[in-house]
Amino acid sequence: MKEFENDNQVLVFERGGLNFAVPLSNVIKVIAAQEITPVASINKHLSGIINYKGEIIPVITLDNKFCLETKTLKVQDKIILTRYQDKPFAIIADNADQIISINVDSVTNMDERYTGLTKLSVADFENNIILIYDPSTIFSDTEIIGFIQSAS
Repeated sequence: MKEFENDNQVLVFERGGLNFAVPLSNVIKVIAAQEITPVASINKHLSGIINYKGEIIPVITLDNKFCLETKTLKVQDKIILTRYQDKPFAIIADNADQIISINVDSVTNMDERYTGLTKLSVADFENNIILIYDPSTIFSDTEIIGFIQSAS
């Protein structure tokens, strides 16, 4: 996965009133909400799996990680297909409809800003904070590998 400094175009998405951003180079596609098949997992961040063009992809939610109200999936929601070390996974979003370029000078790395996060980058955009979403900054490598293994 590229460092953010080398990739300043991001897809902005919203979940539970918070704005997040995924580096555009990591986005595979944004798709409409679809049925998510539950899987047996003790990980509260794993919503289940989807079948996208014959590939089984784990779907995660940011609700628990950021203490957001847990929502049921709605027809107008979006699913962002992204990747971690060339392994696809999906993120549930309320909406995902804007691509922006962020000035890397406005990006600040923050340590332990949120419980359970080892590092996080933030940028100021139109008076809103955008959390620059890199899966390894929000979930541990062990958690991410667990998501992917649960989909297998």
